[in-house]
Amino acid sequence: MHDLIQEMAFEIVHRECPEEPGRRSRLCNHDDISHVFINNTATNKIQGIALRMGRLEKADWNCEAFSRMYNLKYLEFYNVIISSSPRRLPNSLRIIKWSGYPSRFLPPSFQPNFLISLEMRDNKLVRLWDGRKDLPNLKKMDLCYSENLTTTPDFTGIPKLEQLKFERCENLVEIHPSIAFLKWLN
Repeated sequence: MHDLIQEMAFEIVHRECPEEPGRRSRLCNHDDISHVFINNTATNKIQGIALRMGRLEKADWNCEAFSRMYNLKYLEFYNVIISSSPRRLPNSLRIIKWSGYPSRFLPPSFQPNFLISLEMRDNKLVRLWDGRKDLPNLKKMDLCYSENLTTTPDFTGIPKLEQLKFERCENLVEIHPSIAFLKWLN
């Protein structure tokens, strides 16, 4: 029954714009997502992207497509190695699940005030960002297996953080002292 409901949901989203995936609200098909990033056809209609591959796949995509996704709230990439680093990520994001993030830093202009969950395992990050960022709604941060990560961010602007994971971050040498002031951390 669950598969039938899922197929029906995919069909409803596909009917939003059969000829152009970049004009749909949700993308979860590999070919549709590739089309949007290769051809840079993203629009502000896209609210969610989820691509979970069964095995590791390389993608030669143009991350400039993110610059048009003003309403993107959910982003998930699993087992997808993207060749280019994003210069911009939508500030509208609420949930990021991106294993294998390709860049050493998050874009400097990225200020996701509504972000609730940041899960970026096994990535190329050296640090998330410089200085303080105000993320008043962030509750979960998972950076496990971030082999290049050397320092944690300043936690001062993340007052609601409840979960923090840095397992197997073998080069992590500096933990920001503001971690001591996180009241809700489990």
